[in-house]
Amino acid sequence: NTTASNNVAIGYAALTANTTGADNVAVGYQALDANTTGLNNTAVGSNAMGSSVTGRRNIAIGQNSMGGAVTGQGNIGIGTSTLNALSSGYANIGIGGADQDGNYTGALASLTTGYNNIAVGSSAGISITGGAANTIMGFNSARSITTGSGNVSIGSNGGQIGTGPMAATTTGSGNVVIGNETLAQSTTGSNNVAVGTNAMTFGLRDTCVAIGAFALLGTSGSGLASDNVAIGYQSMYTLTTGSGNVAIGRASLYANTTGANNTAVGYQALTANQTGDNNTAVGYVAFASNTTGSNSVALGMYAGNSHTTGIRNTFVGGQAGRNTTSATDNVAIGYTSLFTNTTGLYNVAVGVDALRGTSSTGASNVAVGYSAGYSITSGNKNVFLGESSGYDTTTGNYNVYIGHNVRGSAVTNSNEINIAGSNNSSTVGKGSNTGFINPNGGGVYQGNNSSSWSTTSDRRLKKNIIDNNEGLDKISQIRVCNFEYRTAEEVTDLPEHTVIKKEGIQLGVIAQELQEVCPDCVKEESTGVLSVDSDNVFWHMVNAIKQLNTRLQAAEAEIATLKGA
Repeated sequence: NTTASNNVAIGYAALTANTTGADNVAVGYQALDANTTGLNNTAVGSNAMGSSVTGRRNIAIGQNSMGGAVTGQGNIGIGTSTLNALSSGYANIGIGGADQDGNYTGALASLTTGYNNIAVGSSAGISITGGAANTIMGFNSARSITTGSGNVSIGSNGGQIGTGPMAATTTGSGNVVIGNETLAQSTTGSNNVAVGTNAMTFGLRDTCVAIGAFALLGTSGSGLASDNVAIGYQSMYTLTTGSGNVAIGRASLYANTTGANNTAVGYQALTANQTGDNNTAVGYVAFASNTTGSNSVALGMYAGNSHTTGIRNTFVGGQAGRNTTSATDNVAIGYTSLFTNTTGLYNVAVGVDALRGTSSTGASNVAVGYSAGYSITSGNKNVFLGESSGYDTTTGNYNVYIGHNVRGSAVTNSNEINIAGSNNSSTVGKGSNTGFINPNGGGVYQGNNSSSWSTTSDRRLKKNIIDNNEGLDKISQIRVCNFEYRTAEEVTDLPEHTVIKKEGIQLGVIAQELQEVCPDCVKEESTGVLSVDSDNVFWHMVNAIKQLNTRLQAAEAEIATLKGA
């Protein structure tokens, strides 16, 4: 000592080499032994800061704490061998010493030039050499980081060397890790957040977020996965290399391995998904059975719950499409819409209970309205528009029902069109291969205000053209009569829905009578009802007029002859 002042040295060889260094405290064997000009240091313990020459404003408490050639300043080491290799590093804090058997070493024991690091716990951050701004708390926490910076690791490995939080991270930066065994195997991954016991434990991770015990746990030795967010106990539990996924809720995306760009929100949403991509499931167990299905959406409790391998399906509403398995290209919007569908394709159901009964083979159906197409099973290519329209159709195909409670004349009818106005009772069609428009007793009008319909009659479309001379003879046999329609109680030999609800005296013919004269003008519908097509009657009338005109002309000629005589 030459001009130094305000120093305290207690112990053999403490502050032995000090010359001008001032305001130092050295307590212990060879504490601050090599210090010459260093200032404001406190070293307590055998060989504490023993090789420091010019270090300043450092605190070392514990055997071999900061035992290297310290030139840095503002460091704090508490515990045996803490900051033991420090040279020019500054503003570091290491708390936690080595054990007497040499199994564990002091916190930040390998740090040389790093700065602004904080490590609390035995073996915490023991491999950091030049890293900066790391915050590490817990036994064995972040034990493999070498030059990584900006990491936060909080938690212990419970005594199992090499598997603590950030145990394998070497050069990764910007990680925040809180919990035992968190981010344990990732080596170079950066900007990860892992909070919870065993969160993000296995695999290489980059820019991922895992919050919750066993969230994004991964599989030992799996490759890089990036840009994933897992929040909730066991969410994204099995992930290997899938990226761009979001899982929020317990066990959501639990089995996902390589599936990418999936979003699962809710308890066990997409929990069975393995390799399916681009799915969105929001709601309790939504898409819970999906394994490889892709590009599908399920929003609502149990929505698409049984969906496994289907693609491009959209289910919105509680239990919408709940039993769909491998079906594709379906849209169901509304509670329990498309509820029973399993493998049916290309269906659109909008409304509560719409197409609820569609089974494995029902395809290409469109139902809009509450309970529209409710009972459909294997029917295909039907259109139901309106509340309860086509409610009881099961296996019919190619039907169009438009209006409130509009239905077919039978549940198996096909190629039936029924358009009706709104009323409080169901409007029933006329059978397969028929069209029926019922505006509640009102009129049906053409846009050109005509009472006739145009039909194709081009010569170029016809062959085997011969004259038909049936006319007056047939017309003379047709009885035109007045009548009234029977009530439902009076109709006993036909289905109730065939009853015509029209009151008052009507004008027309009796189908059975017309059938004897012009059988081609009468058709028996699938309901058993006889219907009349009067087109041919019109052409017989044309012939009848021509025949009468011929007779008239002959009579006029005869009269003229008689007058001339």
